[in-house]
Amino acid sequence: MADVYETHGEDLSSITIGEVKGSHVKLRFRQEPHAFTLTWDPEGELFVVEDKQLDIHVYAPTRRELISQLVEQIEFLWLEYVDTFDELTPGAAELGHRLRQLLEYVEEA
Repeated sequence: MADVYETHGEDLSSITIGEVKGSHVKLRFRQEPHAFTLTWDPEGELFVVEDKQLDIHVYAPTRRELISQLVEQIEFLWLEYVDTFDELTPGAAELGHRLRQLLEYVEEA
């Protein structure tokens, strides 16, 4: 579940998420809600979000499913690259650092 703003039906308007309520953690974007730009896949059948800052590439047939995928992916990245005791490669450590700059832990879900 996520606090979502600016969703306008089955179109390509951006999805803006302020808070991520995952299965295990609740996170919040530090500065302001994060806007995700939507595109269509090459066949025009799936919504696609590619966010280089968060290292996310998700797709789904509906906006609702896409939001669910975004929430799952953000939570997964947090748990794998921030909330971990594993030694990370330099690239993974950089992603963890970016995630800590953009997001803050609120509470366990």
